[in-house]
Amino acid sequence: MSVQEPSRVSLDALTSFRFFAALGVLIAHDGNSLEAIVPEFVWAFFATGGSGILFFFILSGFILVYANRNKDLSSNSQQKTFFFNRFARIAPLYYLALSLGLVNLFVKGIGEYTTGHVAIAAALKYSFLHAWSPWHVRDPEWLMASWTLSVEAFFYAVFPFTFLRIKESKPKKLLLLSILVVSIAAIQMLFFFKTTHSIPFGNESLGDRFHYYFPGNYIYAFVLGMCAGLYYVGYRSQVAKSASALFWVGCGLCLVPRCLNLPIHHPVAVVGYHVGSVVLILGLTEIKGVLGTIFKHKWLILLGEASYALYLFHGPIHTACGMVFKRIGVADADVSVPSFLVYTAITIVVSIASFLYIETPAKKWLLNRRNATSSQ
Repeated sequence: MSVQEPSRVSLDALTSFRFFAALGVLIAHDGNSLEAIVPEFVWAFFATGGSGILFFFILSGFILVYANRNKDLSSNSQQKTFFFNRFARIAPLYYLALSLGLVNLFVKGIGEYTTGHVAIAAALKYSFLHAWSPWHVRDPEWLMASWTLSVEAFFYAVFPFTFLRIKESKPKKLLLLSILVVSIAAIQMLFFFKTTHSIPFGNESLGDRFHYYFPGNYIYAFVLGMCAGLYYVGYRSQVAKSASALFWVGCGLCLVPRCLNLPIHHPVAVVGYHVGSVVLILGLTEIKGVLGTIFKHKWLILLGEASYALYLFHGPIHTACGMVFKRIGVADADVSVPSFLVYTAITIVVSIASFLYIETPAKKWLLNRRNATSSQ
């Protein structure tokens, strides 16, 4: 399928939905106090943190295809530009959060870990390689969300070469490739989890480490998102005709595994989350009516743009709030709904401020510096 320029499309609804995906991760990590007071289907929607992360990985493949659909990534100069743009997008805020976490780690003490082990872990984290090492991806842990940035960096590394090989694919080939990657993901998760879950590895198991953190384990989600992106840029009109139905079907497919209490590695859950996320993304691209109006509201778009900061900083802010709550005699956010709401509000405010005054200016500065250097 030839990748052509569709008429200019606003993907604001997709941007806005990133906020809900990031909020779902936050709630899954820290929102246990909500489970007893909200309806089960509401809890199921927000507490599926694993599917929220998977949604981001699939969305990454989709957006990269859309953003680079008319670029010649076979040239070295375009590839260098692509890699630098992605670095400028994720690195400034990541390095800030990572550095603050590292300082906090040494203030509290490194515990059972040697200085050498921490130094190696830091080198791997700053180079986006730590998710490849089960010995360092969480040992020691000072930025809970950092492993996903290692996965994203892997996606960026393989994107130009993968894109060049599938960009001309016809819809039938894209469908077959999508079925193949989802099937492999389900079979692989089942096989590896069943065979390695009982092997101890620190406070987890080898199966846990493989399932949750290994970058190669998520390449299927990324390729699936790329296939969806290629289909969208080639057949936008077909997507637009059934956008609302796609949105609701996608939501339903993502909810089924949670409502059935299936573990995230269960093959049915793997299929549900992968397929559901793709269908949901396609629906959001062309959503109209009341939902379209809501998702395209400027404040919700801003929250979506700040979702990266929310995702990165929710762990450190939770720790800081816990220390303050303890000092003033207030219950922790994990067990108190009011405390959780305060913590969530603080996280949202910090994420918006970080997006406006750190992430955006830093990205612009890096890109301007590169452009100035290139023009010399």
